[in-house]
Amino acid sequence: MSKDAEARSNGERKGHKRKHSDSGLASSQQPQDAETIKTKARQWVPALLAAIEQNDRALIREAAQAIAHLSKTEEHVEIVVAEGAIDAVVSLLTLPSKEGEGSNEDIEREACLAIGLLAIKPENQRRIADSNALPGLVSLLKRRTDENGGGVSGVARRAADAITNLAHENISIKNRVRTEGGIPPLVALLESADPKIQRAAAGALRTLAFKNEDNKNQIVEEKALPMLICMLGSKDTLIHYEAVGVIGNLVHSSKHIKEEVLKEGALQPVIRLLKSSCNESQREAALLLGQFATITEPDYKIKIAQRGAVPSLIKMLSSVDGNREMSAFALGRLAQNADNQAGIAELGGLKPLLDLLDSKNGSLQHHAAFALYGLADCEDNVEWIIKERGIQRLMDGDLIVQASKDCVQKTLKRLEEKVTGKVLSSLLCNLRPAHDETTRQIVATALAHLCSKENHHLLFKNRTPEGVLETLLTLLLGQFATITEPDYKVEIAQRGAVPSLINMLRGVDGSREMSAFALGRLAQNADNQAGIAELGGLKPLLDLLDSKNGSLQHHAAFALYGLADCEDNVEWIIKERGIQRLMDGDLIVQASKDCVQKTLKRLEEKVTGKVLSSLLCNLRPAHDETTRQVVAIALAHLCCDEDRHLLFKNRTPEGALETLLKMVTEDSIGKPPRKMVTQDEPDTAPRQKQAAFALSELLKKAANVSPVEIEPSLPDCAEAEKVYLGVSHVNNPKRSDVTFTVDGEPFYGHRIQLEAASGVFDAMFNGGYKELRPNHPIEIPNIRRPVFEAMMRCVYTGTVEVAADIAQDLLRAADQYIIEGLKSLCENVIAQDLSVENVSETFKLAEDFHAPQLMNLCVQYALEHYNLIVQAQDADYFTDLMDRMKPRLKEILIKLGSKSPVKVIESID
Repeated sequence: MSKDAEARSNGERKGHKRKHSDSGLASSQQPQDAETIKTKARQWVPALLAAIEQNDRALIREAAQAIAHLSKTEEHVEIVVAEGAIDAVVSLLTLPSKEGEGSNEDIEREACLAIGLLAIKPENQRRIADSNALPGLVSLLKRRTDENGGGVSGVARRAADAITNLAHENISIKNRVRTEGGIPPLVALLESADPKIQRAAAGALRTLAFKNEDNKNQIVEEKALPMLICMLGSKDTLIHYEAVGVIGNLVHSSKHIKEEVLKEGALQPVIRLLKSSCNESQREAALLLGQFATITEPDYKIKIAQRGAVPSLIKMLSSVDGNREMSAFALGRLAQNADNQAGIAELGGLKPLLDLLDSKNGSLQHHAAFALYGLADCEDNVEWIIKERGIQRLMDGDLIVQASKDCVQKTLKRLEEKVTGKVLSSLLCNLRPAHDETTRQIVATALAHLCSKENHHLLFKNRTPEGVLETLLTLLLGQFATITEPDYKVEIAQRGAVPSLINMLRGVDGSREMSAFALGRLAQNADNQAGIAELGGLKPLLDLLDSKNGSLQHHAAFALYGLADCEDNVEWIIKERGIQRLMDGDLIVQASKDCVQKTLKRLEEKVTGKVLSSLLCNLRPAHDETTRQVVAIALAHLCCDEDRHLLFKNRTPEGALETLLKMVTEDSIGKPPRKMVTQDEPDTAPRQKQAAFALSELLKKAANVSPVEIEPSLPDCAEAEKVYLGVSHVNNPKRSDVTFTVDGEPFYGHRIQLEAASGVFDAMFNGGYKELRPNHPIEIPNIRRPVFEAMMRCVYTGTVEVAADIAQDLLRAADQYIIEGLKSLCENVIAQDLSVENVSETFKLAEDFHAPQLMNLCVQYALEHYNLIVQAQDADYFTDLMDRMKPRLKEILIKLGSKSPVKVIESID
């Protein structure tokens, strides 16, 4: 059993008894801030201490109830504790009765509740125990009655709850509860007629038994087992859940207690819990059965199966993760018996166990793999495993834990050892024409993997139907292709196997899978790579990427990886839309995804030199428009940095630039508007989308960084030779020689700084600005004061933190006063908030105020977010947006064609 599963199945429920409905107080609280809680805590904790001193029972009762109420919210506990609540509340456990006022039961009950809630925080457990709470709690446990409900029994229930939380994951307190004599009264409370008291006592015993041998032994010695086993049969799910939890903690790693539990008759009640409506009870029961199955004298693996547990365990394999894990664990233990192995398969356990190999839960996978390893030891199961496609699923499983992978390899080895004699004879019968084709293919594939060398000749006897022979030969051809001395990859191709293999790619799944497997092996030879493509293998292999069969996809992906290694195939792959299909394929297995990425990388490395020259020829007008589009998109993705400028040279007629721009700015290329496209006319939106992503890829590679990470241009006012007066001079009348009026208030400036930072200010002060009059402030009518102040901070310091809410106004001001560095900072901040809703208006803002970097980022954003924009608006909207952006986009791409593309976007201004 894995550590994760063990921890999950044996873990205690920290604070699981803290329920508002049991508190006797209001079940809901209005949210309160920390100060309010602190005020109330400062009110009630001193009030409680004073009431105790004055022996004022009414006030004690009220204060204890208020403190318990405050402690119900976990966030408040720390505040309540800080005010000294622990010592005050613990003292109530031993408060003497006051003559004439009856018992202290209601006060004790509230004190126990508060202690339990305060103990939710682990750091409080030790403080409560050190305050001498345990003797008081144990004393309350002992003052119990056999009456139903309330009174002293209600106090005992609250005391048990408090002990549960105090002892949670705290070895020292668990031991102290035992030494204080807390276990006997808890065991006695199991006999209560009140189900709430039973649950509370069982919950406390469950916590005390967790990983504590001394506590476990005393619980058993106090004769708790008979009552716990009786509780297993309760119709109250909460009761049998707590009972099975206690038993689970008692038997864990304690063989003698396990045997004692079974001797007391726990087996059948535990088996019945597999049908409980409580998932947690089912899970605990399955775990217990897996532990019981380790008892060998007598062999409880046999008893558990005989008593009817297997059908319920198999049913649980289709339940929630925790139940599936524990049922697989139990079945794995049971499957160590030969007759159980046959019974589990006969009752339908094989398929759900195989299904669990596809889980994303490593522990769940491992328990399923171990159970299957057991089932594979039974000769009667081998044929069933094979017919359930078990061989392929074991081989193809994407297993997380190394131990699971090792277990699967052992299972395959065990099956291989079984495929001989009568098992092999029975499997060969399945190859006869009387059986359906799918069965023949599955069995043939399995035999090719499992049949020993001594028995291979039996697969090819004349009586074997020809169709099966073809399937087996296909698989074996792939295996023969691994022989290198002589190179059978060459001989197989020479002897004419390739056309037949390609023809089989269009057959049924089993044949397609094995032919793709064989072609993948053959495609590791350079001449075979060219031959497979020449004989028509490329398109059907690409088609297999759309299969819903993960193994079939993987073999096709591996074959395509081989074909991509041949320069002569690159152009064919591109013209078959192979780049887009490789990029867009919905692949199931991670290994297939990795293989496709390697294929694209390999193609990228091939697109240079003569391959690139040949592809560029396909961009000429002599070629049809569809070919030009497909090639242009592929080159945008594949062309390397050094060669990418060749795509946009002016001498290339109707080259990649114009082709891609045309695709992205025309929703229905050469067609009427989208709403008028007929059924006979293909919807060209996918081509527009492909072009958008291709252009986005080009720009991203050219910039060599993602759009929002592009560093702002170095501000003019940050150049090395600039001198700044500093932030202390911003709006400082000291030595000010110019005053502005902004929003009706004066703003003081210094001409030397303003003239150095902005040509506009220089012209204003030295160029005969007609409205400039000595000793008169200059009116700034169109800039808000916060914006003007931010601009001045940049002028005086060389930088400024641009707030998002003024970024656009600040950009306008920076453009008005030609402060380019500030503009760059504003552009970057505005770009951070680009969205589908605002990209259009942001681009217009960038155009209006000469913000080239922001325009570039808007273009990049729109191209990258084609799907979202079309989903929010429609393709016509995107087309209109691209029409507006086209001049800027074209300018960027032409720039790309003029030099090697290193952060080109940043260099365009």
